[in-house]
Amino acid sequence: RNVDSSISAIIDFAKKCPRVEVLDWSGSGNNGLPLDGADVLSRWPRLKELYIDDVVLKDNRRVDEVVHCPLLGKCHTPRFERISLMGTTSSRIGVKDKTGGRPLKETWLLRLIERTPGLRWLRTDGLSPKSVRILKKVRPKLTIQTS
Repeated sequence: RNVDSSISAIIDFAKKCPRVEVLDWSGSGNNGLPLDGADVLSRWPRLKELYIDDVVLKDNRRVDEVVHCPLLGKCHTPRFERISLMGTTSSRIGVKDKTGGRPLKETWLLRLIERTPGLRWLRTDGLSPKSVRILKKVRPKLTIQTS
């Protein structure tokens, strides 16, 4: 259940175990989850739960500036039922950032929710109380944890 390793080890694991339904990449910190071209998440077509707390999402641009990053498009986001992004940040590949990246933009998180109709549970520290109230009205079956 808990995966904490290099990207190459994860890709090898995905080849050998394509039936993974839950991925916990939490706590990899500045090692991050590189998203440029690797498209790791699409290697698990049954993946329904994604826990990437305290992780730096890395891409050629900041992940939250990318409309079609793997979390939003390439890996068929509608299948996700549970996503945890507590403390997750975004950074460009090759950029040395002593702070560990920038917080994910709220607009990116809202797009993620919008494009994930099967999402039943979300944990994030990136949504304002106002957005949480609105989401609870629009998506009453979605449980949102902010702490």
